[in-house]
Order: sequence, then structure tokens, then C-alpha cells
Amino acid sequence: MVSGAPLATNTLVKVVVQITDTDLDPKERAEEAQSIHGDLQRASEMQGVRMGFLERVTNEGTLQFGVRFTVGGEQVRGVLEELCDRIEDRPVEVLVTLYIDAMTLQVKTRDAEELAATIQAAELLVPPRRTFLAKAETYARSYGEFSPAEIANLEWMRQQLDIPGPEAERLVAKALGPYRTRQAKQQRYREVLVEELGRQFPPTDESRETLKEYAVNLKLPAADELAIFEEVVRKIQGDAEVKLSEKDSAAVTTLLQENTRLQAELQQQQAADRQATLENYRTEFAKTIETSLYPLQYDQGRLEQARLIWNIPAEEAKAIEQAETARRYGGIQSAVGADYSRLRELLWQGKWQEADRETERALLKAFNLVGQASNANQPLQDVRIVDHATLEQLPCVDLLTIDQLWRRYSDSRFGFRAQAQIFEEVAAQPQEFLRAVGWSEGLSLGNTSLIQSSQPYNRLQFSREAPEGHLPTWRWCCPSLEGGYVVDENIVDAFLSRLINACQILQSAASPNA
Repeated sequence: MVSGAPLATNTLVKVVVQITDTDLDPKERAEEAQSIHGDLQRASEMQGVRMGFLERVTNEGTLQFGVRFTVGGEQVRGVLEELCDRIEDRPVEVLVTLYIDAMTLQVKTRDAEELAATIQAAELLVPPRRTFLAKAETYARSYGEFSPAEIANLEWMRQQLDIPGPEAERLVAKALGPYRTRQAKQQRYREVLVEELGRQFPPTDESRETLKEYAVNLKLPAADELAIFEEVVRKIQGDAEVKLSEKDSAAVTTLLQENTRLQAELQQQQAADRQATLENYRTEFAKTIETSLYPLQYDQGRLEQARLIWNIPAEEAKAIEQAETARRYGGIQSAVGADYSRLRELLWQGKWQEADRETERALLKAFNLVGQASNANQPLQDVRIVDHATLEQLPCVDLLTIDQLWRRYSDSRFGFRAQAQIFEEVAAQPQEFLRAVGWSEGLSLGNTSLIQSSQPYNRLQFSREAPEGHLPTWRWCCPSLEGGYVVDENIVDAFLSRLINACQILQSAASPNA
């Protein structure tokens, strides 16, 4: 649908994209709006364009249902093509409205081809000379001159837009500037640079920015500008070395120091830019795991696209993802290469009994890895029960990892630290400890135990309401569960003493995330 009146020469186009799909609930519409916002922001046509959300207030808070932004008329095609690609990949009904001066172009669809059909109509609303000039300026910015293919494209566009040849030549001249070839632009920039540095060296920050501005006005690519600048600076440095032999050491020292400063600043800026890129990727990944331990398949594809665009190696991206997941859901460090990711997932899901059994499996696997590392010539041992002799082998790193996961997801009710605290509270008495954590039942008179019986494993409590320190159990040190869940008192004393003295579990940070 099109309505309105003729356009001005310099046309700005207001674009509004609403999610109108009735198959989606408000939260899903908000997710789609946020996804489209992110996709458009990363598009090359949208660099520097400020975008906003369409929002409405609901019982669940303020939710987005679309995006809005303003672009130049020459950017309309690129924006609509980006939306077409987005809808083709993820069909969802949208209402796209273009406000071009007093005119309105509107289409409601979930079909990428139907939306693409409006591109030509949109371009008809943009002044043809503006469209032609915008394309020519885009080509000029890329390499400083036109390639044969670009010249052919411009000629085709001239004919399609019915622009007279002399008028097109004038627009091309305006796009390229007074120097039509890349070589001529390089030569002219070199001449101005030499004059500027001859007037003042080293250049001030203001002078350097003015030189960059002149290169942009020449339509000289940024890479060419930097290469010429560094070449001229090196030549000045070489001239300074000649002067050094002529006893002009003071001036040379100043030049060399300034050159070192400039190079150091360049390296610092590159490092800062790289760090900002990595932080952007970390932020994007963090959004995908705000409510889930693992990103959705759609988010995984979006992250991979961002990784490739930002030129982040897969190993570096994986390290960022692991660190962010550990920050939000708990670390899984191991000194012997054991994998505690499954334990973290079960605890996050609140599956306490499955997590208890996974703790046993992970600990026994860790003991196996310790044994293998200590005697690489022997086959991997099949450790099923941890006794007093093997207890000292497992590194504290692994024990503290298991502890912090249990504490994080139980609000510090469970874990090895809770058990160590109870052990100290009962004056390091193993029998009292077993009763305090609910692993045994009995009667006592003073310090004398009259009746002591173990609890069967299937009668233990696997819920958040279990007594403090009740979980995780120590199945890994029980010879058998047939006669009940029986933990040897010597193991109690040895294991908890190791946690307290060697691993200093009670001296670590009090936070459940520590």
C-alpha cells in the first residue's frame, strides 16, 4: 500500500518493523523483536544507525514487539534485503512500514519473496540521482576508484534510472572527488602529508585527525592512508638517523621517542579494540544463557555468525563461553582432567538423587585419572571404592569444585563445606557427625553410643528439605549398599580432616559461588 506526495532530494526514510504473528505470545514476539534488532545492527548497511524498540507495557513488564530506525534513501534496498534474509531463515509475520517524507509504503507478510517485491517500489520513491550517487560513493569508498565491474554496474543503474549521461558523469565526479584514480589520490595525500610533517613533527593529535579527514574527503581507503603515513614516518626516522651521525642527536632522540610513543599507542588501541570485540562476544553469549545452561540452536548459529564476523578463533570463543558459563552456573575446574559438567547440569535441574550418583561417578573417575597419571605405564585402574590409602590422592581443586557446585544450587545447605562445618561442631566425633547429617540413627548417653544403625541408601532424603550436610552422600567409600549405607568412621575422620587441613575448605570465601 502506497500513499503520499512527491519527495525532496535528500530523502530520509523512517522504517518501522512490527511483529504481528498471532501464533506468538507476547514474550515470543519480544524475543523475535530483539533478534531482528541484533541482526540489523550487525548488517553493514546499518553501521552508525541508531535503532529503537517498539514497546508496550504488560502484566509481565515492558515487552518489545518491533523495531524502528531512520536511514538514508540509498540504504533502503540493503535494509529490506537484510529483512528478507531474516524472514527466509526464520519465517514470522511482520508489518513493515516505510515513511518517506509525506509518503507511506506498507507490507504485511511472512514471505521473504513478497517482501522482496516491495524493494523496487521503495526505490521508486527515492530520487534516482540520490540513489545513483549513493552507489557511486559506496564504490569510491571501497578502493578509491572504480573497477570495471563497478563501472558496468553504474552504467546499468544510469540506464535503469533514466539519468542523462552528462548528469551521471557529474555525479560520478562528485563521488570520486577531484582525483579520479587511486594512484592520483595516493600521490596527492603523500604530498599533503609531507608538507604537514615538514611543518610539524611529530604531528599533534589534532593534526593526525585532520590528515585522516582529508584522506576520507579524497575517498582514499583507510588502509592506504595508514600505509602512506607509516612509510613517510619511517623515512623521517631514517633522515633522523643520518642527522644523528651529524651530531644532531637531540632532534633525533625526540623523533625516535615520538615514533615509539605513536607505535605504542597504536598497539594499545589495537589491543583495546580486540578486548572490546571479545567483550561484545561475551555479552552476546551471556544473553543466550540467561535462563538456560546451554544456548538454543538458533542462538548457537547466531553466535557462530558473530564469531566469524568478529574474526574470533574457535578456541578463544570456546574459552569465553566456558568462563561465562562458569561465572553464571559454577566452575568445573579439575586438576586431573575430570569432567563435572554433567554434575552441574543435574544440580541446576534440581535432580538431587541423580546428582548424588553423578558425584560418586565423577569422584571415582577422578581417582582413576590420578592413578593413571601417577603410573603412565600401567593400564587405567578400575577404582570402585575409595579407601584410606587412596583418599589422599585426589587434588583439592576437584574436591572444591564439587563442593561449590553443591553449595551454589542448595543455598549452601549441602556440599563438603557444610559437612566439614558440622564435623567441627560435633568436636570431630565421627559417630556424632553421621547422626548429625542424617546418615545413621541411634541413641547415646553422654559421649557413649548405646545404639547406632545406618540408614539404607534408599531411605536417604534427596530434596532441598534434607538436613544440612545430608548431601552429597559418600557412596564412593561404601564397600556395599546391601547392608545399608555404611560409612567407615576412619574414612570420616580422614576425609574431613583432609578437607579442613589440606584443602582449607573452611577458610575459603563464604560465598556459595566460591
